[in-house]
This record gives sequence, C-alpha cells and structure tokens, in this order.
Amino acid sequence: MYQRREKNTIYFYLNERKLEQMVSSIVRLGGDEMFESFELNGGEKAKIIKNFTNADGTLKSLPAQRKKKLILLEYMLRDLEAGRSYKEAELNEHIKKFYPDFATVRREFVMAQFMYRQDGIYELNPPEMWPV
Repeated sequence: MYQRREKNTIYFYLNERKLEQMVSSIVRLGGDEMFESFELNGGEKAKIIKNFTNADGTLKSLPAQRKKKLILLEYMLRDLEAGRSYKEAELNEHIKKFYPDFATVRREFVMAQFMYRQDGIYELNPPEMWPV
C-alpha cells in the first residue's frame, strides 16, 4: 500500500503487484502439506486403533502424530448419533469411556472439526467435514 498527499487529503493505493507476490509466496511456503489428506484403508486404521487401545477399548494414550490422533478421535465418535445435540456433561461421560482427560478430547473434537460447539451444546459435523 502506498499513499499520496494532496493538501488536507491523503489518498491510499493498493500495490496489486506486491500483494500478488506475497500471496504466491504464502502458497508456495504452504505447499501440499496444508491440504494433507489421510488416505488410509480400513486395515491401516484398525492397526493404529489396535496399537493405541487396550483390550477393553479404552485409549492407552493420545498420540502426538496428527494423523493417528484424528483416527482415534473418529474411533471415539463412532457411537454418537448424527443430528443429535449433546450437553457438555453427556459428551464428557461418553469420552470417559475411552480416555480420562475428557476436556482435552472434547477440545480436539472441535478443533479437528468433528464437532461443533455453541453455548455448551455439541453436535457432530457432517462426515464430509471430517479430516479422515
């Protein structure tokens, strides 16, 4: 952006060429990693779930790797009904079946766009919005 003064008036102009250069550099820096997709077959997902769950279905731990974490979050959502609203306490009880730190998992559900939250009420987003 640049400006030009004329008496008591300041005219601002957008430098389109500079803006286009900045946009192209941002896209180049992000590359394909920004739109990472998780193309896994059922066997690979089952293997990840098996590695991070106990025999009773509870989680041993939440993985640090994003791909594995998303697969386990999806695993925990499998018993929830689409289109139904869940109060925070209901969702906490559901999460406790899998993992004791329900606040972290609940936050991860929203951040990963598995769920939508408004005024303490949670709803599943359509599966098309899910990252896995």
